Amino acid sequence: MSEQVLEPEEVPVEPEEANNYPGDVPQEFPVEGLGAPGDAPRTGAEAIAVAKKMSKDRTYVGVGMCLATVRGYYGVPPKYASAERAWFAAEHKHEVPSHKVPRGVPVFWTNGRFGHVAISLGNGLCLSTDWKENGRIDVARIDDISNRWGQHFRGYTNDLNGVIVWRTPVKPEVSLNNLRFGKRNADVLKVKKALRHHGYGKKMKVSGVFAKFFGPGLRGAYKAWQRHLGYRGVDADGKPGRISLEKLGFKVKR
Repeated sequence: MSEQVLEPEEVPVEPEEANNYPGDVPQEFPVEGLGAPGDAPRTGAEAIAVAKKMSKDRTYVGVGMCLATVRGYYGVPPKYASAERAWFAAEHKHEVPSHKVPRGVPVFWTNGRFGHVAISLGNGLCLSTDWKENGRIDVARIDDISNRWGQHFRGYTNDLNGVIVWRTPVKPEVSLNNLRFGKRNADVLKVKKALRHHGYGKKMKVSGVFAKFFGPGLRGAYKAWQRHLGYRGVDADGKPGRISLEKLGFKVKR
C-alpha cells in the first residue's frame, strides 16, 4: 500500500508525519539488533514482537502506511515513499514462493503503482496492515493478500530502505567424532542446547562441570529426538547421526 500519493516525477521520500507514528519507538521492548554497524536496531524476532503487540493493542497506524509501519518494526529510518519503490531499490532480493519465506523478513508485493509490504511470520503467514481493518495490523496469509488485492507477490529482502534487517542464519558446526557417549567438549553442549530448544532433555545439565559431558541424559533426549523424526528400534539409539543433526539445525563434519 502507498504511504502517500506521489506524482511520477516526485522524489521518493516518505512524508514527515510517518516518522513519529506510535510503532516507531515501543520502549517496552528490548533492543538487541543484528550487531553489525549500519544494521537495523531490531532483529526479526524483535520486529515481530513489536508487530504482535501493536496488533494486539489495535494500534492505528493509518491507512496505506505499510512501509512506514514495517520499517518501524525494525527501527529503520524513512527513505522511499512506497513499498514498490523499496522493493526495486533493495539490493538483496529473494523471489521465492510464499511457503519458503523465512520468519522475520519483510515481504513484498507489486502492482505497478505503490505495492505492499508486511512482515513474515513463516509458513506462508505475515502480519499486514489494512487486512481485516483499515489502519490496523492483523495476521494474513501471503497468498490471500495476492489473490484478494490482485497484487503480484515478489518475495522477501534482507534489506529495507538501504538497511540490513535480516541475515541468513549461519548453521553452527559440530563434529560426529565429538558426539559420542562419554565425550566432553563444546559440541556436546551445542547439541544439548538445541535439543532443549526443541523441548527435549529439560533436565540435562547445560551449565556447570557436566555441561559439556555426553551422558545418559543426552542419550535419552537424543533418542526422543530420533523417535520424533520417525526412527524406530535400533535406529533410535541416542547416537547422533548426520541426518538427525542436520534436522536439529547443524552443519555436520566428521
